[in-house]
Amino acid sequence: MSASNIPAVPTSEEGITQPWIQQVFNNIDPGLNITQVDIQGPIGQGQGYMNDLVAVDITGKRNGKDERYSVVVKMTSFRMLEIEGVAEYFCEEDYVMFDTAE
Repeated sequence: MSASNIPAVPTSEEGITQPWIQQVFNNIDPGLNITQVDIQGPIGQGQGYMNDLVAVDITGKRNGKDERYSVVVKMTSFRMLEIEGVAEYFCEEDYVMFDTAE
């Protein structure tokens, strides 16, 4: 999969939408039509400086049959930059490149 086919990861729960999930699944299984996305909520809230994890239940249809998936979306968190002294050496643009390995 080329980097141009990889959808940008949301930076908040509000960015985890049906169209975004569909775009992710199009790269994995183009025959699946996502019909519903239910955000279950954060996992391990307040435990990480580098990432936020959100549990998501997904319903889709393939060949007229319902399929269900439970996934975890891992989003970059910029809380690390709030630690005293870190922002002096590490800006948000550096962090994004580090976290996404670009």
